[in-house]
Amino acid sequence: MSHSAELNERLRCIRRASAPDRWQKIAHAVGGLTEVGFVPGSDLLLVVTSTGRGLFDCLKGGKVASDRVSPYDGGWYDEIGLLAEGIGPAAEQFIRLAGLHGGGLPRFARDGWSLELVAPEWPLQCVILQPPGQCVLIERFADGCEKIEEDYEIRAFGFSDTGRSFVIALSHSLIIYTRRSDS
Repeated sequence: MSHSAELNERLRCIRRASAPDRWQKIAHAVGGLTEVGFVPGSDLLLVVTSTGRGLFDCLKGGKVASDRVSPYDGGWYDEIGLLAEGIGPAAEQFIRLAGLHGGGLPRFARDGWSLELVAPEWPLQCVILQPPGQCVLIERFADGCEKIEEDYEIRAFGFSDTGRSFVIALSHSLIIYTRRSDS
């Protein structure tokens, strides 16, 4: 068996966890999601959709502000520069975006937690959560790595600057993971 075939088989067998130890999961249905971006230095997440913006507090798990101004009508959105003006507590700040038009969020937290995107059964993509010092792609370092999400179109995924939360953005939903206060 070739190395890539062995790796794909191992990746298919990675344990699926709905909410891994130390993390809690909150999911929101968000139709028409195009991009997301964290407000710098915080766990506030700006979500851009085809019909407007939402601002989520990832530590509390809920929406704190929203509007219904189309990205193409309000002058607050730059799909080429990957920027959007915030709302609510993030008003008048321009936030870097990741999603449908490109960009990316941090895949690592400062304390070593990381995320990996794999597709052993492409086009189905999987996001893997990796504890500090672990890597799902290297067999001897794969202990503790868990598959946390699967979808055919993962728009963006990554950590906040604080590392206390991370998100997985799909075209139809937003999945927020936040560290439990005891970790």
